[in-house]
Amino acid sequence: MPPIVFTDDDFHGLDHQQDDPMVITIEIENYVVKKVLVDQGRSVVILYWTTYQKLQLPDTAMIPYDDPRIGRDVRLEPVEDTTPLELPNGHSINLGTGLNSDEHATITPILINNTDLFAWSAADLPGVDPQVASHKLSIYKEARYVSQKKRKLGEERRQAAKVEADKLLSVGFIEEAQYTTWLSNIVLVKKANGKWRMCVDYTDLNKACPRDAYPLPNIDRLVDGVAGNKVLSFLDAYSGYNQIPMATADMHKTAFITDDAKYFYRVMPFGLKNRGNLPATNG
Repeated sequence: MPPIVFTDDDFHGLDHQQDDPMVITIEIENYVVKKVLVDQGRSVVILYWTTYQKLQLPDTAMIPYDDPRIGRDVRLEPVEDTTPLELPNGHSINLGTGLNSDEHATITPILINNTDLFAWSAADLPGVDPQVASHKLSIYKEARYVSQKKRKLGEERRQAAKVEADKLLSVGFIEEAQYTTWLSNIVLVKKANGKWRMCVDYTDLNKACPRDAYPLPNIDRLVDGVAGNKVLSFLDAYSGYNQIPMATADMHKTAFITDDAKYFYRVMPFGLKNRGNLPATNG
């Protein structure tokens, strides 16, 4: 089979802002394949400074690069150190030391005067009005309810699950379930900081849901879209998933079991199919 190649003539008159997928028709072993999606690769590769340090690569291996970020790899300079900015409510925000005096003078009063806009804990999250958005589950009509057999947890995991469930219950993210149809187990995963992350095994529930044919753009396309801009800001939404309510009819389908009780999510949990690419954390 002859290789698929492109000449310099193919690069004239391109719109670098477009991110449409490339689909071609090819012939393989006398069979015509009408639609073949070509992986166009990444136009930008981002390596965080902390990751670079862990690779133990020398600083001299980095080369400053100032050309437009279109169709090529980019070496980013190290992220600068940060200094804490103390706020009137007792909390602090880290500001990059790379800010010049004018930028620092502009940003500081904005942050100080708008501390009420930040969520410092899960209890501070107002959430999204259900009339604006809610997460609905699309389940095959022929799907049967699955109630997973309860798995045993070690004592350390059991205590961690109780702490996490109590925290979610106190802020209204979950509610105790009395009667359940779908029921899933929890999985405890230890994070890098030594703390436990509680996840729910929605394997069976996800199998009963068709996959969304039109998902949100992936991170590669989002990064490609910043080509030509001078500033790229990363904003990590605090508990982003948990700010979107579950549709009332689907809340009980998210039920999970711990050693102490059964609960269901009133807000969108992690692990569900078709939940989209939200910038979210779980604390």
